[in-house]
Amino acid sequence: MSSTENLPQGQESPLKRGAVALVLGALFLSGVASIVNQVVWQRALKIFLGGSETISAMVVVLVFMLGLGLGAAWMGKYAHRLSNPLRTFAVLEGLLFLTNLGLAFLLALDLSETVYAAQRIALSAGIPLRAVYAACAAIILLPPTALMGATLPAASEACQRQLGATESSLITVLFFLNTVGAVVGAFGGSFLLLPYFGQKISLLSAAAFNLAAAAVLLALATRIGMPGSSSEPDAAESARDWRPRPEEWLGLGLGFFSLGYEIYLFRLISLTYKPLPFSFATTLCFYLLLWSIGVYFSSRMARQMHWSFLAAAISVAVTPFIYEYDRWEAHFSLFPGGLIYFLPCLFFGALYGALVSTSARSWGSDVGRFYAYNTVGSCLGIMIFTLAGYELPLRYGAWLIAAGLVWLLLRWIKNTGKYEAPGQWALRGAALAVLIGMVLTGYWAATIPYSESEESKVRSYWGRDGVAEVFPNGDVYLDGLWHSRLSQGGHIGRPYTWMMAVAAVLSHGGKPVHDILVIGNGVGMTASTLALLPRVEVDTYEVNQTLKHVLEDYEKLTLAVARNPKINIFWTDARSGMALNPKRYDIIISAPLYLRQAGSSILLSKEYFELLKSRLKPGGVVAVYSHEGPPQQSMLVRRTVGNVFKHLQTFDDHVILTASDSPIDISAEKFRQLLQRTDPFYRQLKQFERRRRKQKENGIWARIDRPSAPVEPGRYLITDDHPLVEYPDAAARLVDMR
Repeated sequence: MSSTENLPQGQESPLKRGAVALVLGALFLSGVASIVNQVVWQRALKIFLGGSETISAMVVVLVFMLGLGLGAAWMGKYAHRLSNPLRTFAVLEGLLFLTNLGLAFLLALDLSETVYAAQRIALSAGIPLRAVYAACAAIILLPPTALMGATLPAASEACQRQLGATESSLITVLFFLNTVGAVVGAFGGSFLLLPYFGQKISLLSAAAFNLAAAAVLLALATRIGMPGSSSEPDAAESARDWRPRPEEWLGLGLGFFSLGYEIYLFRLISLTYKPLPFSFATTLCFYLLLWSIGVYFSSRMARQMHWSFLAAAISVAVTPFIYEYDRWEAHFSLFPGGLIYFLPCLFFGALYGALVSTSARSWGSDVGRFYAYNTVGSCLGIMIFTLAGYELPLRYGAWLIAAGLVWLLLRWIKNTGKYEAPGQWALRGAALAVLIGMVLTGYWAATIPYSESEESKVRSYWGRDGVAEVFPNGDVYLDGLWHSRLSQGGHIGRPYTWMMAVAAVLSHGGKPVHDILVIGNGVGMTASTLALLPRVEVDTYEVNQTLKHVLEDYEKLTLAVARNPKINIFWTDARSGMALNPKRYDIIISAPLYLRQAGSSILLSKEYFELLKSRLKPGGVVAVYSHEGPPQQSMLVRRTVGNVFKHLQTFDDHVILTASDSPIDISAEKFRQLLQRTDPFYRQLKQFERRRRKQKENGIWARIDRPSAPVEPGRYLITDDHPLVEYPDAAARLVDMR
């Protein structure tokens, strides 16, 4: 018998009031763990998802939402049969604890060769690698995300049937606390756990939150006792009939457009504030924060839903104009100025809370149903707005979402039954017109090869792998970060393109060079320079396929790199490319765009350099871009490279680092001999030397650091598990500089 029976009618048990608070606390802890997991999974999977920020983010968010929907649907169907929902909630958190331990164990293993072997088998069978990535992500992540999705319906069922809650507004409070926990998890995971402790410790921390929630709930379930069953007839009927109700159709559409807007924000925030290592988590955090506030106030806005739909549509439609003003003129800070981009999320949350609370009669079943339908729409929105929407300029993507919200508004007005038959037919016609307009606008926008800003005259190329922008002065930006400048006859002498090639050849000691690999082809300056060497073949890897259009439209200014018969461009990421291709090289050039960029550690980790070493011929040389920000970042790069290679040499005041297992000897006599060679590569060096002497400035010889930058021993290296180099503040605190 429950310990709270036989209370006077209308009197609420203090035990149950405290129990509701404990359930809310457990949901908060569960939310913290869930988003720490999502942030870590997105980073960990990038290693095997081709280094593409866009695709890895899409796959993780898609699998995450799909798992939540499956778990919610499963729990919604069986919630009314649970003998003790609180105990079930505790078991779910306990299983999540064990799952996180298992995933942390997997990350601790070196599975690279197993993964690469599976990729080779898939390629031989004609299966696209990205299909393999998605399938593997689903196998690994669907079980834990399904457990996460089952928690809210179980908590809802426990509150109604076991704790005696009757006000449906409590459902929105459950969602609110769970989402606030997710916000805390996004901040803590991205700004504390990952920078200072790495991925495995982050997962173990998430597991600890799940364990704490499980312990609280198990103790509570033992104390409260068995629930009643008064809601079982309604719940059983709801579980049997899964035909979507009007509110659930609207929830499906809301999921489609709201998650489409989240995907849209991932790109907008990267362009405006640069793709930093915490851009994904920050976007997720602010999205969830505004969404949770909207959910919290949804009960007060339930009767004014048409205003929420309209406000959401208008705020989305004006977003691209705010973006253009922000980026080219105002330059808002991300906080608080950038929060204006997340204003539509407030209305998404208000609409979600109003719809889920009005559709819930039997809480466990109906919350699970609504959650499931909403996530079906969310998954569709993630796929469509990544695979197709990212091909559109930002302006058209926003307008499609805004038009879709207007269409949902018209559907909601129809469902309320406020209009007679003639008015309903008019609304149906308007809804159909909006839908057709969306499709035609999207089709037309997809035919635009590029967009050009009227104010800045910047030409932008939009693609699912990224955005390439060409400025009037020839500067090329990738996803909002400066990359290089088109040639215009002045590329000789630049440290990030031309000098990388020169440093590598000088470090190779003038020995014959036949096979070269350039990782990060960009606009082709480094590869074109190396192709001037005699009898050489240059392979390049480039993950951003949007650059194809830049190479086509600016053929002369990119030195015709796309048509050079000595250059082979492979549109793939370096780690997969090298793992699947056993070819060995005399020289490998590797230049991540920025040390602080999201994912740069994928091309700077110890595991990556070991892969590079395995693809070098005897005496081969690797050249790496290695300097930016505080000196601790450069030290991390040198220390990591020095952990793999025996000999190092720096150039341009530590900006460029070359490494080899053979001694690197660049004597003055050898340098003079190299300048006597007559092939185009060395003639270019001689031309640069003459020009510098005429200008009375130092030439190439002065750009060789003497002595080379030191490599100081220390505890920290850049690893796949701990991408410390991407976090300058954490590196400055953790890395000793003597």
